Amino acid sequence: LLSRPAAGMVHFVLKHYFLILLLLVGGAVWAGIYAQENLRFKNRRIDLINPNSEWNQYWLEYVEKFGNEDDVVIVVDGDSPEKIIAAMDQTAAEIEKKPELYHSLFYQFDDSALLAKGLSIDEWTLE
Repeated sequence: LLSRPAAGMVHFVLKHYFLILLLLVGGAVWAGIYAQENLRFKNRRIDLINPNSEWNQYWLEYVEKFGNEDDVVIVVDGDSPEKIIAAMDQTAAEIEKKPELYHSLFYQFDDSALLAKGLSIDEWTLE
């Protein structure tokens, strides 16, 4: 049933192989140009969410007011406070070596201003 059309197609391709090859190369070139112009890699979380969702609208409003900067939070766990502090200091030193990647580093907090006003986290009790 399909042998006659298949044989006709093979005969056409063998007879006009240069035209077929030219069409295939042209199609591949067009596909490459189209992909280069139109395909984009999006890796921000906001790009992966429906732009019309209510939550996304709140987020876009927040970004408009406070800026579009992503934060990196590093959690350090260790056997002793000394090891944790040493790991934090080492990590902060490495981050400070790359100002082109990180424009701001916050890893130490001076609570003396809070303590002077009588505010201390140690005094808070959560129930």
